[in-house]
Amino acid sequence: MKSLNEDEFGVIVIGTGFGGASCAALLANKGIKTLLIDKNKFFGGRAFTTTVHDHKVDFFSHLLCMGGAGEIGSVLREINAFDRIKFLQTQVGSLFIYEEKPVEIKTSMNFGTIMRLIEWLNVKDNDQLKSVMNAFSFLSNLQDPEIDQIYNLTVEEWLDKQFPNIPVSFKDFLTLWCGMMFVNPAKYSSAGEYVRYFTRILNAKAAGYCSGGIGHIPELMGKTVEENGSIVRMGDAVEKILIENERAVGVQTKSGNVYKADAIVSNVGIQPTVLKLVGSEYFSKDYLKYVENLIPSFSGVRIRYFLNEKIIDKKYGSILVYGSNHNIRFDWNTMGKMTFEELMEPINLPVFNSVPSNFDPSLSPPGEQAILATAIAPPNVTTRKQWDILFDKIEDNMFKSFPSISQHIEYQDRADPKGISEVSGRSIVSEVLPGVGGEAVGLAQIPEQVGYNKPNPRSPIPGLFFVGCDANVFPGGGGVGLEQATNSGRNVARLVFSYLFGKRLRDI
Repeated sequence: MKSLNEDEFGVIVIGTGFGGASCAALLANKGIKTLLIDKNKFFGGRAFTTTVHDHKVDFFSHLLCMGGAGEIGSVLREINAFDRIKFLQTQVGSLFIYEEKPVEIKTSMNFGTIMRLIEWLNVKDNDQLKSVMNAFSFLSNLQDPEIDQIYNLTVEEWLDKQFPNIPVSFKDFLTLWCGMMFVNPAKYSSAGEYVRYFTRILNAKAAGYCSGGIGHIPELMGKTVEENGSIVRMGDAVEKILIENERAVGVQTKSGNVYKADAIVSNVGIQPTVLKLVGSEYFSKDYLKYVENLIPSFSGVRIRYFLNEKIIDKKYGSILVYGSNHNIRFDWNTMGKMTFEELMEPINLPVFNSVPSNFDPSLSPPGEQAILATAIAPPNVTTRKQWDILFDKIEDNMFKSFPSISQHIEYQDRADPKGISEVSGRSIVSEVLPGVGGEAVGLAQIPEQVGYNKPNPRSPIPGLFFVGCDANVFPGGGGVGLEQATNSGRNVARLVFSYLFGKRLRDI
């Protein structure tokens, strides 16, 4: 490449979420002068770690579903950073509490796990017992070509079609995973995406956490960017992506800095990037309509309990508290037909909990504990009154399952979709697309937006790319949460390298 001035780069990556950080780290590792820039002063986007009341805690509950055996571990190995972080695997699996009845389940699909699940769900009828065993056998033996055929179905549609006789309690268990994996109800989630990654997670048997908190991973990726001679700029928001001669050529920041580059990669999301950072005048009407009609994932609400005593002492990968009526079953436009109170009243809101210090004791003061309790929330919930309904449901489930928590709370804090929107930077598009901005993952993993329908990381503007959970290639692109974002980071780094040097992808 040509010799570059101080404010010129081969690539500018906007955003230090797992997609942006991994993409920048991989490109810098290949010797490309890279600028990684973020409006926040912390790494990780929505997956950041901070210190609160002497505890190091994540913004929301997180689980590394593949541990160091998936995309995150693979990228860290490629940038020679794998040994600089510890992947801490759960040995006891996860704790599920269904209708106040607990069970420990290992993250695997072996016979012992299945029988434990059957006993816990009280499946005694011979026909139902056989249907559950057949369902597990079918799931574990599905091959990729068969999975590709069900991407166009929702999880609910596929379960009803494939397993019409399984007991309701077992169906509840299967559909619960959609919220954990995709932050999206089974009614909307793609069956193909669900089956592919549900089975991979169970087969990997590597779920757990990491030392230093979840945000330590993108922070480490950022350090390798600098160690490879590239630049990281934190706390300076990109306000405009510059277009000249129909190509992306640079960015302008809130502080007035202008940086030029041969390629721009945005981890801010497709909708905010197209509609605000670039501007609608640079895109065709058809593409703008496509972008505006993209559907975000659901959002989330979270309570962090800071306790003066350890209440949960085992190293669970995750702790799920839910009930028989847990599915959130309203359509995107139902809000006009029923009040939010009417919609939520019968729902037993599932709560996904994490206890980071059970994996890394240095994250909390001795004898203390922080528990993060997170629940799914519709993205168009916008008022404090509505959020409080969800917070009340979290507390109801938590205090029933762990009564002693309420006796040992020193502090607590709460986060809602507005907080997610502010951290992610997607709030810049909420005035253009009401209800968009607070999504927990990015674009929803629904049939219309996964597999071959996944939005293309290459924008219509040469030199402009999207990275993260919004965009990926297929086959080979997809995943769950932070794994999906990192998978996109790897694939987009290859696309950018190919764009810059004209190499065929298979040669990179």
